[in-house]
Amino acid sequence: VPHACVGGENVLNLFSFSKSYGMMGWRVGCVAMPLGVEEEMLKAQDTIPICPPILSQKAAAGAMEAGRKWVKEKVRGLWRTKKRMRGMLVECLGEEAVLGGSGAIYLMVKLPESMEEDEKAVEWLVKKHQGCVIP
Repeated sequence: VPHACVGGENVLNLFSFSKSYGMMGWRVGCVAMPLGVEEEMLKAQDTIPICPPILSQKAAAGAMEAGRKWVKEKVRGLWRTKKRMRGMLVECLGEEAVLGGSGAIYLMVKLPESMEEDEKAVEWLVKKHQGCVIP
């Protein structure tokens, strides 16, 4: 897959698929590095306890193969959905109860005390406002 990275014989480029590929929470990343530093990189990587599921790895590889245009279209759809969800939450709970939305694709919401259990909040959003979230 074509890429552009900062270069140098001892430079490792670390990437996450989170925001740019719309794969928040999938915990998939990659490393681009010059030949000859693999052994040293593996020493450092060996101390990081991470093992994304095969499905996540295949989805990330598929996104890379599909290309930036395809990924941008999909991420744009996520932003539209988030914008609608944010508007609905602000309408229901007020502007001060909804944080986030400008740089990240997720929102933080202060729920009324009567809905501190996440299942109650999800049920309320679905039944009263036709908005569905995952707790």
